[in-house]
Amino acid sequence: MNDFNVEFGHIYSDQEFGKEQIQSIQRAKKVLQDLEKRRKSFTTVVLIDEYSPIVSTLEETQFLKEMGNKDLRPDFIAYESNLTAIADKIIESIPKIKLKTESIKGKKVLILITDKKRIGLKDNLGRHTCSMLIAAWILARLGLFDIPIKKYGKSSFPGKKLITILPEKYRETEKKVLEILEVTKYKKEVKKVRYEFF
Repeated sequence: MNDFNVEFGHIYSDQEFGKEQIQSIQRAKKVLQDLEKRRKSFTTVVLIDEYSPIVSTLEETQFLKEMGNKDLRPDFIAYESNLTAIADKIIESIPKIKLKTESIKGKKVLILITDKKRIGLKDNLGRHTCSMLIAAWILARLGLFDIPIKKYGKSSFPGKKLITILPEKYRETEKKVLEILEVTKYKKEVKKVRYEFF
């Protein structure tokens, strides 16, 4: 197992390679250089969100080419839709007393009630929230669950610890992710997650 699993370049399947991915690559290069200096092993991964968009237009081959042009191609590519089964297992591990169903915009939504806030998990149509899927993503990256992934580099996917490189706009979502995990049997995994926001 690698010392670190490093995520960068997150993109939606209805987007094209652009400024956010370039900024993410720049930050990732610094992070990876630091890991190399510290003689830590690592693997890199991009998560493509093709779960939220209605239409997928991202050309994966072109996307990888663009990343290669910036001198950092990922070792793996994963897809958000492959995280739903793990998300359901996490929901099963949440104490029932902390769960409530509420009507939101005409849908019944399963909500996690914490001391700090109410966090949506899944609606009555079976659609998971972004926070719920990313909680599953964290556990997959730590090697606690297997998911289908496309390999482009190193053979080992999981890491003992995680580094996630994301735009600042995702900070609140990621806080919810950790709060979800904090109320489950996976709460000890939270301390293994480090963020680099830009």
